[in-house]
Amino acid sequence: MEELVKMLEGAVKKQKNSEELWNQLFYSYLRVGNFLKQQQAAMTLFRLTKRQAYYFSAAMCVLLQAKNANHALAVSTLYPLAYKMIKTFVDERKVETENEVYLYFMVLEKMEKHEDEFDALGDGNLTRLIQIHLDYVEFKRAELSVKCQRWLDATQYLQQILCKHPDSWDHYKSYIKAVFRMKELGESIFDEKSGVASSDDLISLDDAYKFISDRIKASTESGKAIRGPFLAEILFSQRLSDKALGLDGPEIVPPAPLIMQYFERFGDLSCCFFDLKDFFTGMDKGCCENVSELLCRFLEKKTEVNDIAELRRSITAYEILRLLNSPYMRADPEATIKRLISMYVRLAPSGDDQRYTDYNPGDPLIILIVHSLQDLQIKRGSQHVLEMIALLEEGLARSKSAFQMKLLLIKLYQSLGAFEPVVQFVHELDIKYIQFDTLGYFFAETSLACGHYANANKFYEDMNKFYSQNADDTYQYITMAFKCGNFFKIEEMLDFQRRLQISAQHASARVHKNLYDLALGAASLDDAERVASQFNEYQQRSAIMWDELVDNRDMSVMYCWDPADQLWTDERRKLVLDDLKLWCRILDTWNQLMCYMLLLASRGDASTASPEEVQRREDLLADRSKALDELVASIPPEEPVEQLPMQGPSLTRLRQLRSVNFLPLIAKLVAAFRGLLAVSAKPGVTLEYPSDIASCFLEQVPTSLAEAELCFGFEQLKVAESALSSRLGLAVHRLSLATQCFCVCLVAIGCCSKVLKFEKQEWLKKGKRPKQDAAQTLPLFFEQFNSSLSSLAKFTETLIGTYEKVNEQVERLTTWSAESFSSYESVGFFKHAEIKEVISKKLQSSYRQMVQQSVDLLKTKLNFIATLAV
Repeated sequence: MEELVKMLEGAVKKQKNSEELWNQLFYSYLRVGNFLKQQQAAMTLFRLTKRQAYYFSAAMCVLLQAKNANHALAVSTLYPLAYKMIKTFVDERKVETENEVYLYFMVLEKMEKHEDEFDALGDGNLTRLIQIHLDYVEFKRAELSVKCQRWLDATQYLQQILCKHPDSWDHYKSYIKAVFRMKELGESIFDEKSGVASSDDLISLDDAYKFISDRIKASTESGKAIRGPFLAEILFSQRLSDKALGLDGPEIVPPAPLIMQYFERFGDLSCCFFDLKDFFTGMDKGCCENVSELLCRFLEKKTEVNDIAELRRSITAYEILRLLNSPYMRADPEATIKRLISMYVRLAPSGDDQRYTDYNPGDPLIILIVHSLQDLQIKRGSQHVLEMIALLEEGLARSKSAFQMKLLLIKLYQSLGAFEPVVQFVHELDIKYIQFDTLGYFFAETSLACGHYANANKFYEDMNKFYSQNADDTYQYITMAFKCGNFFKIEEMLDFQRRLQISAQHASARVHKNLYDLALGAASLDDAERVASQFNEYQQRSAIMWDELVDNRDMSVMYCWDPADQLWTDERRKLVLDDLKLWCRILDTWNQLMCYMLLLASRGDASTASPEEVQRREDLLADRSKALDELVASIPPEEPVEQLPMQGPSLTRLRQLRSVNFLPLIAKLVAAFRGLLAVSAKPGVTLEYPSDIASCFLEQVPTSLAEAELCFGFEQLKVAESALSSRLGLAVHRLSLATQCFCVCLVAIGCCSKVLKFEKQEWLKKGKRPKQDAAQTLPLFFEQFNSSLSSLAKFTETLIGTYEKVNEQVERLTTWSAESFSSYESVGFFKHAEIKEVISKKLQSSYRQMVQQSVDLLKTKLNFIATLAV
């Protein structure tokens, strides 16, 4: 693209008046992100053609420059420049299109000139051009009135909007905020800016409450089920009852009874819980206990739920009680679970006559039961994974498109180290495009952790394809936006593109795909060298900006009714992001080390790089080796970390890296490779290898492999005979991690082998001979190196044997305990034999597929080891 820009720059110098060439140059500058040159090209086009669209495009380019500049420069120079450019046309009444008006408002918004923007909305020459959104002017005036603290104007504009849109909850919140703010300010509000001359101009709390009551009355009389006015009444009551404000107002019903009235009116709607959820956050403890008590009385009266509407209302009550951490839900969780299952069995549709896309109103009950079982598991340390899976499988049979159940099943199957069912659910959910970034954490990294390498490769390939395609498509969309004058979309699309470029999930997909191609998928050293060449070129063009990574993963996609202190907080978000970043940085450092080692090991090929490039790679290898030591030192200890199993992403396998005992071996092999390079670079006819390099291959490699073997042996996979548990999943993850680390070691040893082979050829070809006292140095070292290869082959066979033992014991590992579901037999929910058979088959098939793919990979590596002997 840079070459195209240079070519077009040369062309416009020869044809200075060519609109077509300048137009192409304008969009080329956009592709390379040179917004200053793009602005200059736009101004040249404006001078050539006198078309106003080019002038406003130049002003938009100034705003884009401000995005990349520091805040001080943007505020002091760039925003005022854009404002001055557009203001000239506004004053001369030359603004012709709606998009030009929006661009003017965008500049005022960025400069925080809210008063000027408010006044501009009163300019009929500008507002007459706005046609896309008929209520835009009214909505914008109300918004700016609040920003400018024109509280009287705000209440008036908001009343007009609410009369036309009585269900607009956001405008009710702004209205109540303005009314109470006027009351709090008292006489200090009497000034010219606010437009309030005396107390007669104020809207009192009584007037505001009457306005809300009139909206409620109008909606009741019309028979329309609008929720906005009722929610506004609760918020008004909550603000008025806040003793910290100390305000006097009308005598109205307290918040708790109003919440119950709202529950009785709209409790059969699935949105009722989410409507009321925010009210409980700021509500005092006594009011929450009052609501909890009223809901408990409601449920106690409803001993028999007889229709779907009552079922939905009861579900809402249980959801709110869980949010309030009510003893009704916590005192006897097993009794609560039985009660919920009984309700589901009696009233939830069977699903036999439902279409695939039909919604089953009993779905939230199943998820509530699963959350309750998870509470039991955490509280008592008992294992209920199988019960949760069985509940969800039964619920999914009745509601085939229930994506919430599928997401929960994905997490639960992965906790057992089973990935084959996950692939099915991912395909059914049809996760694609932007969902790779927000929901990719559900399946991407875990596919490698569970040893399903083919699926992992496919997932990462699709994800990287999306990210690269988006980068190209975004420029095409921005080009079309410039051509159409759709300025307010340009910045939005650039922000979207930037957010994907610095996405942590993007970095993870890129790093894991490179690891697979370099270490796992490469059948030979030549395959790895081809990947390394491509990786090196891409790394030079587009390095990962680790310090700027943002977490775009959707943490709240799964239903959750837990109290606020058990939800995602900023600290927990930072924990999982830092965990992912450190994990990916270690893997990326491995990738870079393998890349530079492979390229340096090929120095004897015909396509040898220049001496400067070789030196650069050696320096980078030394730098990355030092960086790896620093990253490894920052790995947190392998200790229990509080996680949210029913929400968001889990932690990576970072804390298991130390325990598989491959980190020291990788560091030693890199150091040995650098030592071999140093020996081969020495002038003279003698090849003498230091004792530390010989010791690495003769002693340290076999010892490290023996220590690593103790960490993943079959004993680690043993679980209680009576039940399946998440311990099995952890063991599978540890075994697959050991396999992947071992593959990285093989690449490093392969690079050492290539250097030695080249040096041996040179020694024989040029007739090099060792000194008389070192006549046996070269053969002895080669013998030591080859002996380390035999220990590698033996270790690989041990790994294969471990996987085969897993395969032999699959049926035992998937054995159900005799007590499974025994406490729920009286409910009559489960078809025990069918569910056990379905889940057991899924687990067994997944484990066998993991074993098959891992054994095939290791057999390929055995052939690879056989080619390394010197």
